[in-house]
Amino acid sequence: MLVSVIMAGGKGERFWPLSRISMPKQCLKIVTKKSIIEDTVDRLKPLIPQKNIFISTNKTLSKHIKKVLPKVSYVLEPFGRDTAAAIGLSCIEVMKKHKDAVIFVETADHVYLNPKKYLQHIKAAYDEADKNDHIVLIGIKPTFPNTGFGYIKHGEQFNKGKIKVLELKQFKEKPNLSKAKQFLKAGNYLWNSGMFVFKASVMLEEIKKYMPQLYKGLIKIKRSNFSDKVKHEVFSKLKKVSIDFGVMENSVKTVVVKGDFPWEDVGDWRLMEEVHKKDKSGNVAFGKTLAMNSKGNVVLSKDKKKLVALYNIKDMIVVDTDDALLVCPKKDAQKVKEVVHELKKKKLDKYL
Repeated sequence: MLVSVIMAGGKGERFWPLSRISMPKQCLKIVTKKSIIEDTVDRLKPLIPQKNIFISTNKTLSKHIKKVLPKVSYVLEPFGRDTAAAIGLSCIEVMKKHKDAVIFVETADHVYLNPKKYLQHIKAAYDEADKNDHIVLIGIKPTFPNTGFGYIKHGEQFNKGKIKVLELKQFKEKPNLSKAKQFLKAGNYLWNSGMFVFKASVMLEEIKKYMPQLYKGLIKIKRSNFSDKVKHEVFSKLKKVSIDFGVMENSVKTVVVKGDFPWEDVGDWRLMEEVHKKDKSGNVAFGKTLAMNSKGNVVLSKDKKKLVALYNIKDMIVVDTDDALLVCPKKDAQKVKEVVHELKKKKLDKYL
């Protein structure tokens, strides 16, 4: 049986001022007419029935997500302790309902322009995890020297299918531009997409081996019949550790499927120009916009009555909401979260 756990605990700070505490990134309609999280679930339905889909998030975010997805299951963390704790908790929650299911871990902020190919790769990863007890990562074939992703160095193919299952040799942290160019030229590196497929029991065994404190905590939660009080107590004592660092980089059970399909990470406002049509000057605009002698801009205005006019502007992000306006060079899109941190520091909570 294949089950999906969708990681949806992120704050989406790089999508401020549209992403707020009251409207998290997962619930934004910036790719299609549906929210990002709805698109994620809909994409999986041909392979995984809705009753087998779990969303891993926190109580605050779940209130918003449940409004659009009331029929899926939820794994609620008392507070964030990074992906190792989230995945560990998801494993024991899934096993409570589905015994030793094979779990596909997806995130709520990916975009796939060829859903059919995407599902074929998940199915190939499922077969590998189910038959050989491997933890299968789905790595994406790089198309340019991206410095915002971690990389996976792979070895030889050892299956016979068209979709390649490869030896996983090494994880690489986010590189500088020079290193990223080397990785692209070498041809044996993949982007680390954050997608994994594994049997719940196999992942728990690896957590037991490499993260014993987390494993003891998970068993305590399970024995308490998933008491909120015990969850809080256990999570309060855990350090923030990613699943990559805690398990994947140590495990000898990992392999990688080469993902040869169009993939976009919903990381910052630059996504808009990857998934939406540009005008003749390379601008992507939503709302009333007049762009004169302006090129390569991303503009989004929520006020249907207000006109946003650009003159002699190049490669900028402009996002206009009822109470806030963001103007930022496109090259600094990742740094928008620093605005959110400054608002917190100055206690300007009404803009959060």
